[in-house]
Amino acid sequence: MTLKPTFRKYTFEKLILNQAINAIVVLLRPHSSKLKIGRLQWRRINDKTYKEIKCQINSSHSFESLITSSKSPEIYFNIQKHRLIDNVTIGGDWVETKSYNLKTEKTRMVLDEKTLNKILGAKRTWITNLINLTHDDKGLHCVIGIENKEGIGYYLCEIIFKPINVKRLTLLKNIFY
Repeated sequence: MTLKPTFRKYTFEKLILNQAINAIVVLLRPHSSKLKIGRLQWRRINDKTYKEIKCQINSSHSFESLITSSKSPEIYFNIQKHRLIDNVTIGGDWVETKSYNLKTEKTRMVLDEKTLNKILGAKRTWITNLINLTHDDKGLHCVIGIENKEGIGYYLCEIIFKPINVKRLTLLKNIFY
């Protein structure tokens, strides 16, 4: 297996298998840096080299919360903007959720904060964690933080892609991110 020169400086955080096209996708983080920006690379099982997943993001943005479909060559992930103090990651803010097609190598935006705020009628919203795709791949399950005048609550939600719709499944009491 051939790794990119910078690949060796990273730690595997998560590895997933996309069964639709027999591909491995890895979420990597630099192991010696204080800046914990996540990056994605992938390869087909029989290939020897990894390809970087290209996505137009700011250098302080990070790939997070990687999930895949078992039926299609799609992967899904969050883009998070890292908050830095003296070049050290101290946290992050959700920017958007994207999908990437491993076959066509095309990226598309699934949902961003402005759209999610409008759908839920909230002051501020964010997706903290992608859990899995729905059984028919027409949506996904995730944890959404919702801030309104009563405070902040975290909900297990289902997001349907077309037309975009968000259903709160349950409030996650006493859970904080």
